[in-house]
Amino acid sequence: MALRWPAGRDRVEKFLLLSNSHDGESAVQVKFTPIRVVCGNTLTQALSRGFTHTARHDRDLWGELRGVQEAMGLIKGRYDDLARAFDAFARVPLAEAALAAYLEEVFPGPADVDDERAWERVDASRHWSAWFWRHGKGNEEAGVAGTLWAAYNGVCELVDHGAGQALGPRAAANGRELPAQGARGSGLRVTPPERRLESCWFGTGYRTKVRAWDAAVKVAHAKGQPVPA
Repeated sequence: MALRWPAGRDRVEKFLLLSNSHDGESAVQVKFTPIRVVCGNTLTQALSRGFTHTARHDRDLWGELRGVQEAMGLIKGRYDDLARAFDAFARVPLAEAALAAYLEEVFPGPADVDDERAWERVDASRHWSAWFWRHGKGNEEAGVAGTLWAAYNGVCELVDHGAGQALGPRAAANGRELPAQGARGSGLRVTPPERRLESCWFGTGYRTKVRAWDAAVKVAHAKGQPVPA
């Protein structure tokens, strides 16, 4: 069942994420996450704030997993809140200066202000997120283009589908397609798919998307668009 989309044809649907280690060393995790259909990026706010059910690998594993079924009735209200939040983001237009301030919060400067390599990574991440804000999938749709919703999803698209961890000097996209992974002059590094997935769900990418959500909520509140807690 789809959430109502915040603008145009920008549909968001409900999904269930199941994580399990096959060696029994970590618990089974069941999480609910909305997916933006137009580009398939995971909206990690649901993973960081929403319902998570954990079941240990012990004799009562199946009994603990039955708790997921019992909790399903609590999920609909949370998704309704998310739909209202997405709508609020889509109602907030962003000028270039406001976008830059948003991305500075999502990608803060390194603790060591003299670390040039770290600054290059931060600078490239901000640059490519801004590129996806303008040209990301679905972000040029009427009602989406130039908004906080596009900025939030620009960060998510970079994390989930970008051409690897951005490094080096910024490359001018000029509205063209993003250079291929590892292409000379792209300023990008190839990330193996399995590492990218782990990062998107549980690692650095996950934490970046949580910061993107938190920063977007602050902007929306500042613009008079309250977002459900």
